[in-house]
Amino acid sequence: MHVPRSILRAGYFSQVKRTCDDVPMAFCSQAQLKGRSTMIKPRAYALLGVFFLYACASTPREEDVPEKFTPADLMLRAQESYDAGNITWARFYYQTVLDRFPNNESAVISAEFELAHILVKQKSWQDAYNRLMYILKKYEAAGSARLPPAYYKLTLIDLSRVKPHLNLETANTKATEYQKNYQEELKQRQELRQKLLQERTQKMLEALHQEETPEQDARDTAKKKTDQEEHTTRKANAPKTKASGEAPTP
Repeated sequence: MHVPRSILRAGYFSQVKRTCDDVPMAFCSQAQLKGRSTMIKPRAYALLGVFFLYACASTPREEDVPEKFTPADLMLRAQESYDAGNITWARFYYQTVLDRFPNNESAVISAEFELAHILVKQKSWQDAYNRLMYILKKYEAAGSARLPPAYYKLTLIDLSRVKPHLNLETANTKATEYQKNYQEELKQRQELRQKLLQERTQKMLEALHQEETPEQDARDTAKKKTDQEEHTTRKANAPKTKASGEAPTP
């Protein structure tokens, strides 16, 4: 978990240092030492709370991202997360681009490269090589003229940084295997997303139905009452039938 240094500077360690620097420990009485301990503990608990909240915020969920977000919105938030040092959220937003917009070729290539570039920065050479070669294959395939040319150049630059750290024969074998597995993984993620969307839509419809039920019941009750009143009125106004054997009025 990445914790900004500002939290550490303003937190427990600086408080402990100031407390301990006020009076040399050798001249502290038992009461003073106990008082220091009492002062430090709440601060330690407070800092643990900060760490806990930060850890919770570092657990992204796809359902927390509004459906109205465009690829540009997601890419912007990914970059902001990366600049803030939150790699987990950055990767999550880039992956969300891939999951939500698989047919947007420009967005997919952008997200794929950014994910690979993060691995380069982390010096995960084989993982970075796998993704970079996956991107390169896309540019070498038919229809690549539709792809942004800038990412082709950037991919080659990153590959030149990665290759010196690898045995290329072994790396290429692993990259080929990765590409096969990755395609299957993307397919499974798409199926999972469709399932989640269906479940989300079903829940919305159920909630909407629950909201409409009282109003519908009231409308049904009012209509039933109106129908009964109309029926009673028609029955009261209907002409009376003559009794059997009674002569009709001339």
